Amino acid sequence: MRRRVRYLTEAGKKRMLRQHGIIYDKTTSNVLRVHNRNESWGHFLTKAVLYKLFRDKGYTVLLEAETDNGIIDVFILDLELAIEVVSIPSLEKRAQAKYSSKFRDLVVIAVPECELDDFCSCIKEQLQIWL
Repeated sequence: MRRRVRYLTEAGKKRMLRQHGIIYDKTTSNVLRVHNRNESWGHFLTKAVLYKLFRDKGYTVLLEAETDNGIIDVFILDLELAIEVVSIPSLEKRAQAKYSSKFRDLVVIAVPECELDDFCSCIKEQLQIWL
C-alpha cells in the first residue's frame, strides 16, 4: 500500500518562513523540479547541474523552494546557500535585491552561453568556494 504524503498546513508554512525563511517538506527536498513549462533548456540544465553537484557532495537540495519573497531556484539546506539562476545577465542585480536580505549566502548564476561540454565547468567555476 502506498504511503500517504503529509503536506504542510498554512500555519506550518508560516512557521517555517518565520524560523527558516524557506518552506520545504519531504515532497520538495532532493527532487529535480521545473517551475513552469516556459522554463528554458539553459535554465533547467543549469538547475540540474547544480542539483547534481550538491547532491553528489551529500547536501540536501531544494529546487523551486518557496520563500516569502517568491520562489528561489536552488537552496542548499545544509549550507543555507540560496542560488538564483538568471537567463539574462542584466537580471542579476534584480535577483540579488530580491533575495539578498533573506539569505545569509546568495549566489546568482547566469545561464552559460557555451558548448555543452563546457557547460558544467562554467557553473562549477562560479561555485568553486562551496564545492
